Amino acid sequence: MKLTTTAIRSLALPPGVRERTFFDADLPGFGIRLRASGVQRYVVQYKIGGKHRRLVLGSPAEIDLGKARATARDVLAAVRLGRDPVGERIEARAGAAETFGSILSRFLARQRARLKPRSMEEVERHLLVHAKSFHARPIIAIDRRTIATRLAEIAEASGPTAANRVRASLSAYFMWAAREGIIEANAVAFTNRAVENGPRERVLTDDELGAIRRAAGDEQYGTIIKLLMTRRDWEPALVRGRSRRRDDHPAAGEDQEPPRACHPVVEAGARHPGRAAPSDRAGWHVA
Repeated sequence: MKLTTTAIRSLALPPGVRERTFFDADLPGFGIRLRASGVQRYVVQYKIGGKHRRLVLGSPAEIDLGKARATARDVLAAVRLGRDPVGERIEARAGAAETFGSILSRFLARQRARLKPRSMEEVERHLLVHAKSFHARPIIAIDRRTIATRLAEIAEASGPTAANRVRASLSAYFMWAAREGIIEANAVAFTNRAVENGPRERVLTDDELGAIRRAAGDEQYGTIIKLLMTRRDWEPALVRGRSRRRDDHPAAGEDQEPPRACHPVVEAGARHPGRAAPSDRAGWHVA
């Protein structure tokens, strides 16, 4: 029969029949299901992979006949292209149930067995506190833009270093979810890292430099700090106090002046053999 508004109003079940679907003659697969209770629902029925599927579109009170028929036509066209609208809806419902927060405990349990306690505390803070706004969302619905926006908020509130550490924990979580087949790809990938080393805002004053020098003391590491504080201090020291190479030895008859230790670190190396002293080569050598 051809489904019309008038025909639908006159539909009735034969005695003893509890349910029947009346299909439209103009659009095979589209029909209306009538139950003994009087409930009516537009449906579209199709077969894919040897299985019969039925998709409920709504009741005549919720959707008019013309819109129901158009929706059914779109569903049947998708089936002809190899899609399974009912299967997609089932997967979507399952995906909606797998929220960021609902599967997080599985990931944290895995990480707890792998990480040291201090590192685990960091990961838990990143995912339980900083990423709390994601917990109620289906993990498949959290995209790159959503993550990038949240990382920018963290960088603004807590600094770029905090944002980058949260990003690392999120990336590990999404990568694990992808390998578990929960999502297709790591949504954190290709998000930008926050710039941690921006331009210097100011330099230390002479008074501040003096305070550091006095606090550093004269022990080995204190002298290293002093050495590295200003370029003009340590460059001459490296030149005057560097070790001689074998081919730097003076020729016979030349005055052989003993090397002078002109910097505290060089003197420290002379007083304590085996400790670090500056070298004319890159890095440090043992005096």
